[in-house]
Amino acid sequence: MPRRLTLAGSILAASTAAPLVAAQPAPSAPATEALPGVTVTAPTRTQRSIERTPAATEVITAEAIQRSGATMLDEVLRSESSLYTGPDGNAFSIRGGGRTDIIYLIDGRRIRGTSGRGYALNRIPVSHVERIEIVKGPGSVAYGSDAVAGVINVITRKPGPGLEGSAAIDTGAPTDGQGGQRDHGALYVGGGSTDTRWRLLADAMSRDAYAEPATAEIDTSRDTDQIADTYDFDEDHREGADVYSLRAGVTHWPTRDLRLDLEAGLLDDERERAYTFERSEPKISTGVQEGGERVKADAFPAYLLEESRRRDLAAEAEWLATERLELRYRLYESRFEMERSNTFLDPHAFGFETRAASEFGPRDVTLTDRVNDLQATWRPSEGHTVLTGFEHTAQGYQDHELPGDPEYDQWVGGVFAQHEWQATERLDLVYGARYDDSSEGVDNTTLQAGSVYRLHPTARLRAQYAEGFKVPELRSHFVDTTGPSGKRVLGAHFIEGVELDPERSRNYELGLAGELALAESVQGRYDLGVFYTEFDDRITKTKAAMTDQAALTFRNVDDARAQGAELDLGLALEPALELQLAATYLDAVDRDTGDRLSDAPEWNAVVSALWTPAEPIELQLRTRYVDEVYDGTEWQDAYTLTSLDAEYAPAAWDGLALQGGVDNLLDSDNDSSLYADPGRFVRAGIRYDF
Repeated sequence: MPRRLTLAGSILAASTAAPLVAAQPAPSAPATEALPGVTVTAPTRTQRSIERTPAATEVITAEAIQRSGATMLDEVLRSESSLYTGPDGNAFSIRGGGRTDIIYLIDGRRIRGTSGRGYALNRIPVSHVERIEIVKGPGSVAYGSDAVAGVINVITRKPGPGLEGSAAIDTGAPTDGQGGQRDHGALYVGGGSTDTRWRLLADAMSRDAYAEPATAEIDTSRDTDQIADTYDFDEDHREGADVYSLRAGVTHWPTRDLRLDLEAGLLDDERERAYTFERSEPKISTGVQEGGERVKADAFPAYLLEESRRRDLAAEAEWLATERLELRYRLYESRFEMERSNTFLDPHAFGFETRAASEFGPRDVTLTDRVNDLQATWRPSEGHTVLTGFEHTAQGYQDHELPGDPEYDQWVGGVFAQHEWQATERLDLVYGARYDDSSEGVDNTTLQAGSVYRLHPTARLRAQYAEGFKVPELRSHFVDTTGPSGKRVLGAHFIEGVELDPERSRNYELGLAGELALAESVQGRYDLGVFYTEFDDRITKTKAAMTDQAALTFRNVDDARAQGAELDLGLALEPALELQLAATYLDAVDRDTGDRLSDAPEWNAVVSALWTPAEPIELQLRTRYVDEVYDGTEWQDAYTLTSLDAEYAPAAWDGLALQGGVDNLLDSDNDSSLYADPGRFVRAGIRYDF
């Protein structure tokens, strides 16, 4: 079977929710070894084989990640998934739902970022990832608010007894263009005894901005000889970034039936970009004065600096109360701080004495999520698993740019129940419900029901109905700032008569999947699915007509629907060749206007071939096609990118692997969709596992 969907028994045993008894020696093999195929946790929050999971779920393994040469989550998704991910990593969607309609998890826990989820995907390193689980479709019964379109769960590596680890370094650079070089290093060390285990994961990535020469045609509010009409500079097509991550944890089993876990994570992220500020009216004041007033300018070279820090703290206890009842409690906090400044790229050319004096549109905010999560798993009899739980999320939003540092809080609490029932040898049912309430007076009931029926040893039919919802975020209620464009942005609470309803989604899907033995040494697999999703009351930034000045605010203005089909085919010609095709057809439109949704291309596909000509050598060729896509303002051209990956693991050096590759092998180019792509990119690295 293709390695992308193959997990070794050791990986299954190290799952995030591994059974408590795995901590102590036992006379028989662990139960996880008996699980067929791939085991996933994201769709149901319980360990369940993917063959018996009604939700459309994609799994990307550590092997596939390492082979792709990716450093951050967005690069993995571009390489290994048919989901849409833009070349800059910021544009992203699952079945028409944008990046704010998706929950991002690390080891099943929410991670905080900006309200707009900017840079969310390229702040998550994947050097220590055991697997990535992607649930396509709403998941609010299990996860509550925000799971409108999907769930992405990044599961990190967990050690066994003894000592283990890995170290890797790699570098890459474009063959053309200016800048764009990337350097990356990662370290993992873990181990311990049967009763106590620890882990340390560190990752550092530094990427130079990718730039090309540009000329800014400067527009001023009045004629002046003190500001030039044009300005030549190197404009960054993709920002420079330095991302540092550190995670550490310890797991202890005081008894055979009780597991305690503590984990802490730190993220430091700094990004900078030289760009042409071009937002039309109102213009930005310069340091030049004419007639006693400051001259204002537009379409000038600007410099953006964004510094972000995230701190994650988590404590977890899991108790096997009886042979049939397991209790788990989690308390964790994710705190995200972001400072952003925009300044004139050359402040002296625009009449400023210092760069700091030229700042405009600053942002300085702190966002926090504090979550209490209690879960009970009861197995009353063979073939039945009942999951119940309570989850309470306290969110905070503090705006340091306003006088007095105003801080706003809200909470969302929910109770849920889910029943997994193996009704017959062929039929599995999974269904559940959740009720959520919030401090904003917004409540919601969410339903989900699905089944998997084994028609034949080579065919499984799945069907599911799922709902999603999202409580309006604090920023959409309380933000009060002036953006880089000079326009004021006001939360809905500052606009008289405006109340925000929660976003909601409803999804229907059918799928057929199975494995086929086509010949003695030829194995095949297939997964075909169709889906239909409705999105109601989407919250969008729009004009605030009830204010006495030009301003933007947030309102429920969009209803949308998305329908389409997904295809995943694999063919293994043992022992040397594996072929795979993953494709998505999507028809996603705004039901009010008839316009296509942004970041939702009609076609998106990945084709790959993995060849092992000799045991120590692996070669992989990947081609990705993305149809033309609407980015919210204009259409971007379709493109096709081809990449080549190579790995050499010499037999004389156990654990050592030399890796290399070329992204955008054929140097495809266009001026719209691939604006942030540096062209042909060559990379090389070394990894050692012990």
